[in-house]
Amino acid sequence: MVPGEDVEEEALPPVLPAHPRLSSVLHPGAVFIAVSCSADGGVVAAGSDNTALVWDGRTGGQRHAFRYADRVLCLQVSSQGHLLATGCYDKKLSLHSLLLLQGGAQAALRVLEGHAGRIMSLSFATDDLFLVSSSGGYLEGSVKVWELTEASTRAYHTLTTSKHSYECVAVAPNNQVIVTGDTGKKVTLMRYDHAAKASTQQVLMQHRDTVRCCCFSIDSKMFMTGSDDKTICMWSAETAQAVRVLRGHDREVTALHVSFGNRYLYSVANDTMLRVWELSTGRCVGLLHNFCNELEVSSDGSTLVVAVPDGGVAVLACPLGRPLRRRVPVKAKFHRSL
Repeated sequence: MVPGEDVEEEALPPVLPAHPRLSSVLHPGAVFIAVSCSADGGVVAAGSDNTALVWDGRTGGQRHAFRYADRVLCLQVSSQGHLLATGCYDKKLSLHSLLLLQGGAQAALRVLEGHAGRIMSLSFATDDLFLVSSSGGYLEGSVKVWELTEASTRAYHTLTTSKHSYECVAVAPNNQVIVTGDTGKKVTLMRYDHAAKASTQQVLMQHRDTVRCCCFSIDSKMFMTGSDDKTICMWSAETAQAVRVLRGHDREVTALHVSFGNRYLYSVANDTMLRVWELSTGRCVGLLHNFCNELEVSSDGSTLVVAVPDGGVAVLACPLGRPLRRRVPVKAKFHRSL
């Protein structure tokens, strides 16, 4: 492959086995616009309207429900499952301690303010020492870092601002690189020094429309961006050069995640199709139908969390990832061809 070469879909990708993590869809009927899970898949969260719900990812039992003054636009569970961050239309970022809730105490809620626009995306550092948020909408967009300690939770560094809305943000697993995408078709790569609270930036142009989602590979060597132009771009984090452009989705690409072992990239789009791509070749190796908008893959590769178009959240064992010891039959159609 040469840098930036398109990878076209040559044939209908193979079938993926359906291995549900849970026996039923969580909270059917509610349309969720954001989903997240902890590194081991033990904590699952999703946002709908002005509510964020938290479940036990292994049993499906609902643990918590948080309500806000305005609509939830994004949320993120920290790697260890101890924290939940939510971003709302009213420009407020809320931080909940899930550990306190396990003991039956009142939820620890801190409201963090500082963005001029509505909160669009959130990403925790893998060590949970800081949280990165992006904002925008119709007002000035910005990307901020929030320090997460018992003594202080504050916006100590604004990484970048723009007249465009920052639709997505992701922190690399090594906590040293941050990537964002905006409505101006730009990808911004930031090399971040947490101790010095400083960053250097590179603006990258490849997409022809809004950059809607982004993620890093497990080894932090690559990052991927998805766009309203229906493509996924694979980039080298070291050289900041486009490596491949993946085509196959018929609508806007809305979410991306890399599986355990750095082998597969999962993507969903507004065509209700979930695709699995082989990172080493850029080839689409699987399709799952009837999923929409949002997905997350647990860092250990055990769990795939996706929003369902008809309402609810499906928690599945990752196709082509680590198998679960216990598999429960599910009435769902997953298509495969040779």
